[in-house]
Amino acid sequence: MRAMSEQTEILKACREWRIPVQSGHPRIYFTRDEIPKLRAKARECRWIYEKMLKRCDELLKAPIERPSDFDDLFYVTKNSLIDLCIIYVLTDDDRYAEKIRQIIRRFMEFDSWILREHTYPPASSKMIDLAAAEVSFGFAVVYDCLYDYLSPSERRAIENAINSHAVKPFLYVVKNLSEWWMKPEQASSNWRSVICSDVGAAAYALAEKLEDAKFCIEEALSGVLSVLDRGGIDGGWSEGIGYWGYGIGRAVHFADIIKRASDGMVNLFAHPYLRVTGNFGLYCETPDGGSFNFSDCKYEPPNAWLMARLAREYRNPYWQWCAERNMQGMALEFLYYDPSLRSKAPLDLNPSMHFRGIDVAVLRSGWGPRDTFVGFKSGPTAIHHPQLDINSFIICAYGRRLVEELGLWSYAHASGFFWDWGPRWDFDANSTLGHNTILVDGEGQRYGSQYYGRIIRFFSSKRYDYLVSEGHRAYGNLLDRFVRFLVFLKPNLIVIVDDLRSSRERRFEWLLHYSGRLVELNGELRVINDTASLDVLPLKPAKTDDLVIGRVERVSIYNAERGRVRHINRYLSISPLHRKSKYQFVIAMYTHSSSPNYSRSWTAEISKCTDESIHLKGKADGYDYMIKFNLAAEDVTVSID
Repeated sequence: MRAMSEQTEILKACREWRIPVQSGHPRIYFTRDEIPKLRAKARECRWIYEKMLKRCDELLKAPIERPSDFDDLFYVTKNSLIDLCIIYVLTDDDRYAEKIRQIIRRFMEFDSWILREHTYPPASSKMIDLAAAEVSFGFAVVYDCLYDYLSPSERRAIENAINSHAVKPFLYVVKNLSEWWMKPEQASSNWRSVICSDVGAAAYALAEKLEDAKFCIEEALSGVLSVLDRGGIDGGWSEGIGYWGYGIGRAVHFADIIKRASDGMVNLFAHPYLRVTGNFGLYCETPDGGSFNFSDCKYEPPNAWLMARLAREYRNPYWQWCAERNMQGMALEFLYYDPSLRSKAPLDLNPSMHFRGIDVAVLRSGWGPRDTFVGFKSGPTAIHHPQLDINSFIICAYGRRLVEELGLWSYAHASGFFWDWGPRWDFDANSTLGHNTILVDGEGQRYGSQYYGRIIRFFSSKRYDYLVSEGHRAYGNLLDRFVRFLVFLKPNLIVIVDDLRSSRERRFEWLLHYSGRLVELNGELRVINDTASLDVLPLKPAKTDDLVIGRVERVSIYNAERGRVRHINRYLSISPLHRKSKYQFVIAMYTHSSSPNYSRSWTAEISKCTDESIHLKGKADGYDYMIKFNLAAEDVTVSID
């Protein structure tokens, strides 16, 4: 109800707002009178400014004549127009303006600004796509920042391009709901957020030149609000950290522009989701500077300019800390960073968190670069950019990944990469075969609203964390029960117990995708990745049981958008030799620094194992422990002496 109330107030404010008659440019990010302050900020924040200057100097060298079609030009120049425009304003160096002029002239050579890959189902677009919206906004920034540099005919050409490629198509789609991303059920897609945000911002830049500018902004704002309403209650985003940085990033970018334009009257930052979503970036960043990259996401840190803008708005020193760590030299990082807000390492925050809205959990031993990080994924399968990864996990420690997600494989729209009715799951990174969970008779999870997982318990303390997650529904009729228990005894010991049951005997297979190399030393399995290592100790099945251990390497080769690609899927599989109708896996793992002199001193043994409970005892990091897994009650008790 609170979110609906905020949405109503924001929309009402937008309808009551009258766009002021502007007499000049720039206006999107700053006015002419604010440029001296911006240049002073460049002197104060040279560590950001010099990175940005270096990026733009490299862009000056990039050949714009070479791309032969719109798609190539878009990817060669992606995000460059904003950066070049801001550097031009800061330096008054005509070299940047001329490079901008070359880029916009090249774009104007193409009749369509829709990427070829976006003409394939299911996300096919005929009117406007992400690229058309992004390029149109880039043109708006050029129009705004280089207004006096451009000739009247160049300004008219930019006005016409934005109107024809963005504003008119957008308004047609909004009125007719003619493209998939405007359908009511697609509100959680980054497409709606990006297109609405960029077109709405472009309409504001050209407000006095566009007859429908105000209506366009209102519809854009409504679209962005519908996206924010789909965000998790505690800030999570189901598309993953990369698409959060993209889709929610563009929404925050639009929020900044409209709040500024309306002198705070239209304030998207009042939305409850934006007040908490910085925690998603903060917690999902891994200690080695990557991220818990579930869904179609790269192993990259959270969007630094998004974190900086959220930190500035809500005066959050922890989000500022995250932003400062990950600056890449982008113009928006420079514009949004507030040097007056002192950052603070989140040492006084609980390092673990359950994002209840999307059923993703993060467990940490601390906030240091060598601390252990465990990411756990449950939740629905029927989301945008889905992967069949229910009850999967990753592990990082001592500055390296040890258990990984395959993450993002190269997109291949024409080959069915997004055809979730079947072909999408032929790509290992998208299927269960690419995740640290269970296969049943060689089969994985299913896609659809009826196939999902659910974290039913989550507990965090200074000495240990644990969670319990149900996953059987993701397998359809293959399983009647799949409850995964994960216990993290800080700082190094991770124990996983899987309680499985089926209506008939099946082959259960436990998967572990390792990063680095997998070795067997003195009968023990170990993952070694440079400075970090992970002991993997199967307790059930034990090495004295009848079991099958596989070291698998699959190579997928296919035609992707950017050419022929090759992706590798390496994993360890563990299974009982014979088929079972019910089974419990018990796997203990221990992180430590790599050393040729390492000798395992931690222990773990099963002291009780029945259908109702499993007891595990041992020693680790100087203490004795007992973990009791109550399978029937789906709960855990931990004792540490």
